[in-house]
Amino acid sequence: MKEIPDELKEFYNSIENLNSLSTWNIHREIKQTIRIDGDWEDKLIIERKSLNYNLNKGELKTNVQVTDTKGQIAGIGLEKKDLEYLKSRLDETENTWL
Repeated sequence: MKEIPDELKEFYNSIENLNSLSTWNIHREIKQTIRIDGDWEDKLIIERKSLNYNLNKGELKTNVQVTDTKGQIAGIGLEKKDLEYLKSRLDETENTWL
């Protein structure tokens, strides 16, 4: 991964320091970010979306439900490009939980 922008360093460091995948811990421990545009915005969205999934018998299963403006359940699915990014992150992280 290219050099992380200063605006996102605290966020990425907080992810690296997660010691459980408890939804409550994640929301309490990860750092907020400011708005960032471009490729890094996409990466940030993927990172945040991925924290809403668990592995269950080798399959990614979401642990949240969101609704659209009409009250219908909306998916926050991971696209193929998201999964490719996450695969590349496996080589970069030191955190075994991730």
